[in-house]
Amino acid sequence: MLLLKFPTLVQKEILDCFKLEDLVILSSCSKRTNNLIRAIQMSRLSKIKTIRYGLSDSESIDICAISDTVQMYIGIGYDAWERQDLAPMEVFGVSRVDTFRPNNFSEKEEFDTVRRTIIIEGIHNCLLDLFGSSVNYELRSYDRQLPPSLKNIKNSHIASLAGTDAEKLEACFRKSPHQEYIALDGMGPLKLCRNSVINQTEYLIVSCFETCGDDILRSFKGKCLNLISVHLQQSTITKFLNDWKSDLGFQNLKFLSICHSYNKNWDIAKIMEDSGARRLLDYTVLKWKERRLSTVSSGHNEWKERLLVTRKYVDRDSDGERAFVHISPREFYFVVGSSAEITNGR
Repeated sequence: MLLLKFPTLVQKEILDCFKLEDLVILSSCSKRTNNLIRAIQMSRLSKIKTIRYGLSDSESIDICAISDTVQMYIGIGYDAWERQDLAPMEVFGVSRVDTFRPNNFSEKEEFDTVRRTIIIEGIHNCLLDLFGSSVNYELRSYDRQLPPSLKNIKNSHIASLAGTDAEKLEACFRKSPHQEYIALDGMGPLKLCRNSVINQTEYLIVSCFETCGDDILRSFKGKCLNLISVHLQQSTITKFLNDWKSDLGFQNLKFLSICHSYNKNWDIAKIMEDSGARRLLDYTVLKWKERRLSTVSSGHNEWKERLLVTRKYVDRDSDGERAFVHISPREFYFVVGSSAEITNGR
């Protein structure tokens, strides 16, 4: 490649004229080209904080690079039909019998279903080589198919789940088992594998109608759990509170919210009695932040403000740690006091 033979100053002037997606394509040509771009364009590449993949169906992918102030779409087009007016290239898992072309920021990555996983992995590995592992890589899938497993993914939002096989869902996280944020959304019912890595994530949201939330709650090892539109037995709430009080589990859990869709309402008085929960004379106001996917429209804010006003609480036997709870016929909230901002009494 002639670019590699030019003086550094000339190389810089040439690369400065390239758009972001052009640099991505160029970096895939060889290891030397990749190293050159990283060395000369480091100040430009380092501005990218998040790279987000959006899978909307089996034939398209959106790639969005987000900095502190702006988001830029990296458009890479794939055409399964051979065209005579374009020279084919072997990049991102696309063979020479296919056609590959770069597009502008607003266009999508088009590819055939058979090569889907290979191409997505190829694109991700190329971006990982160029931007490095310190970038926040996010995956958002609204596809009927489950997304492929990619390494160094920090946050995942998988929607359109409908009766998904537990083993297949688990395979999506094989290469990135220790994620910070996972959201699972769909019509359900959803079932996780025993000892699933999903239960190890720090922030987990499960919103799948008719899903049994009891097993998910009992197995969760992370910091924050949101269960929405799930079935959950009253006895599970009582056991959770008693286990937390007695140091029999949930040592890492700081925030829990449950909105259940079971046709039988919870008996608030019974839960209070069986768990030993108490009431304060005055209401306590608690504020805390929960993880969410980053967006430029929210000022690249990755945290969501939460608020709870309650008088109910339980104390842990071993150290006196206090957790505040809110119980209604269909909702349950649990917040460890030391992990929240208490603005109005105790």
